Amino acid sequence: MQKRAVKITTQASGAHRFGLRKEDWAVAGAAQISSISLLPATRLDEAIVLARFGRPSERLRTSEETEHFLYPERGLDVSLDAKEKTLLQYVPPAQFSRLREPLLAKGR
Repeated sequence: MQKRAVKITTQASGAHRFGLRKEDWAVAGAAQISSISLLPATRLDEAIVLARFGRPSERLRTSEETEHFLYPERGLDVSLDAKEKTLLQYVPPAQFSRLREPLLAKGR
C-alpha cells in the first residue's frame, strides 16, 4: 500500500503520511489492529501514571532506568524510563502475555 500511495506528506515531526488509493481503503479498514504504541509528547512520571490508570497489577523493572507498570485487565504496559520518553503499549487484554513475557525474560 505504501508503494501505491497517491500522496506522501511529511509531518512536522518528520514522520511520513501516506494517502491510500481508493482500493486500499477497504483492505485497511478490514485489517485487525494487534497492538498500539504511543509516545506521549509529555513525559509521564509515577504519580501521573498512578493517578490516571490506578494501581498496576504488577510492576517490573527491566533495567536500572526502566520500570513497567502492567495493567493486564486493560491490555496496557506503561514504561517509564529515566532517560527515554514514556511508552504506552496496548494489546487486547486476552493477549497481554505478548507484552509481559518478554519483560520477564529481560528482567531476569
